[in-house]
Amino acid sequence: MEESAKIFQPVVDVLIVGAGIDGLLAAMLLSRLGLTVRIIERKHHMTKTKDFPVLWTPRALEILDVVGIANYITETGRLHHKFYTYHSGRSAGSFALWSNETSKYQYCVCLSELKVKERMVEKLKADYNVDVEYEKELIDMDAAVTAIIVHENTSEQIQCQYLIGADGVHSFIRQKLGIPMDSRRNDTFFYTLVAQATTNFPGSQSVSFIDSRSGSALVIGHDGEMQFTFEHHPSWSHRSLDQHVPVDIAIRHIKTMMEPYQLEVHKIWSFEGWQTDIRVSEELQMMKRVFLIGAAAQGTRQLELFGMVSALEHVNNLCWKIRLDYLQGSKSAVLETFNFEMQHHIRAFDQCSFTFQLLLAGRGQHIMGGLNSTMHKELQYHIRKHKEIFSGLNCLPENRLNLRISDKTFAFVTDFKVAGGDKLPDGRLKPYRASQIMDLHNMKRNVSTQFALPNESSTLNKKHPSWGQRVFPQTLRRSISVKSKASVAATVSTTDTWKQIRGNYFYLLDRIREDGFGAFTILLCLASTLQQQDEHSLEMLKAFKEDINSPRSFTRRLSENYPSNPKITTRLQRYSAPPLTKTSTVVNVVYITNQNRNDVINMQSLISTYVSAENLYLDHNNECHTKLGVLDSPAIFVVRPDGYVGASLKLEDHSELDTYFDSVGA
Repeated sequence: MEESAKIFQPVVDVLIVGAGIDGLLAAMLLSRLGLTVRIIERKHHMTKTKDFPVLWTPRALEILDVVGIANYITETGRLHHKFYTYHSGRSAGSFALWSNETSKYQYCVCLSELKVKERMVEKLKADYNVDVEYEKELIDMDAAVTAIIVHENTSEQIQCQYLIGADGVHSFIRQKLGIPMDSRRNDTFFYTLVAQATTNFPGSQSVSFIDSRSGSALVIGHDGEMQFTFEHHPSWSHRSLDQHVPVDIAIRHIKTMMEPYQLEVHKIWSFEGWQTDIRVSEELQMMKRVFLIGAAAQGTRQLELFGMVSALEHVNNLCWKIRLDYLQGSKSAVLETFNFEMQHHIRAFDQCSFTFQLLLAGRGQHIMGGLNSTMHKELQYHIRKHKEIFSGLNCLPENRLNLRISDKTFAFVTDFKVAGGDKLPDGRLKPYRASQIMDLHNMKRNVSTQFALPNESSTLNKKHPSWGQRVFPQTLRRSISVKSKASVAATVSTTDTWKQIRGNYFYLLDRIREDGFGAFTILLCLASTLQQQDEHSLEMLKAFKEDINSPRSFTRRLSENYPSNPKITTRLQRYSAPPLTKTSTVVNVVYITNQNRNDVINMQSLISTYVSAENLYLDHNNECHTKLGVLDSPAIFVVRPDGYVGASLKLEDHSELDTYFDSVGA
């Protein structure tokens, strides 16, 4: 370090090293959660990034939807609903590889990583006023998580509460802390070619698997570009595995595999070889304040079928835990689960990837189940077996955050279709709250009296003003406004009004995120409790509401009276973020019922007594109840901020929610 270098000592909540997709997502989520963030990247912002097509799976889209990127991907990229297979030049069938019961996304999207990254950089600046600081490199750090970064001839000390390493396979942070990569070497070697090409191959615009006597290949086609991944074998290259294969020989091999179809390669974008070594950091979390995500945590090169969902899941799992830890002055125990949950997640992905690498390498006989098995049958079997991983919707292991059967009580049941550790299935809801139905009905009854549109600030998240536009279409809001101002008797009929919003839907996960982003959600499925007016269920429902609103409730313990965080006394004003206060919401309550609109109108008094009309949604065709496995009796699901179920229990056992949140340690 030069003596003339100027040293600053700013304070920031989170420092992120690395501005790849994973680092950018972490910056966006943490900023939205209210923490101050800085993100540095040692490369120049004009440095060329590999512009390869990436498959964005349902879970990847679901995670990116939280920060407003999923719509850009689906609108810009190419949607793929099926995975096609070809054997000796003939179609061997197709699989609905990405269909699932959990997400609203039933497909994957092919779009280059570079385009998504550029969009995220723009939104990070526009939405949170955070710039990616290019050409800044982390060169040192200490046990107090004081980082030293350098830019040209200037060094800078940064005191941070949390440090996130998104700095790739050769992570400086991991090496600085002396954390080794657990590496398991395999003898399979692959090549990936990305080129501009023309062909009469029917899978030129799809995701396909080719199996022929000459070998097998994974083919991804998109906008005149084709990506081929295939095994290097001396039988066609006439070179040993440690020798580089000239690109012209590789192209000749691809053409042979694709026969009888023709292929003409016009321009080569990339040609690289890679080995299927499994590399995983032995630790993903150090000193409770330093974390590794993405390639810094999982250095294994995976097949393109999996996209980037594993790295995104690291971020999604970590950020809300950092926020809770911050609010509680580092007294929370939830951060301790990051390493355990993500190590389990990484192992599941690596095992699935290794299985399909064997199939791609033509070594299916090592895992085939019988003499009459074919490659297509093997693919079908393993796709069914690993379907959740392809969609990125696999489960998490049981721990203090994911209770299936508690050591203290059997209240946390598995009688439903989902339990602790399962991904909460998404489902459609009617596009309105019960409170809005009641408001519209009362407005119609009192149409000759001046009517004021309900104050949206009380029902909408102020950070998301566009939500109100999705609740009521513009024509509907305009008609309400006219009635309010003119107090006219001649109004649009109620039937016509509801027709205007009938074709829209809410989605359960969207509602949970909008109503309580970053918070735990108590999801109470009422089934037909209110309609049947069962005395026992209503009594339990009333007791639940009283407990939730009690001064002794866990919701009050988690949401109020946080001590000031002693480790950060001054926050750097330049890196703005929404303020985190002592009363930041940590637990939110959402009700869903299978009642219809008329039931809600006829039972307004009952609804106001036993639930919150503002937080009550109507299930669409009983979709959510069916996916959750809730039949006639009410049920409670604790939903973690990352969309996974923490616990499931019957309404009559609602007092055991204290047990769950005690086990969380929050």
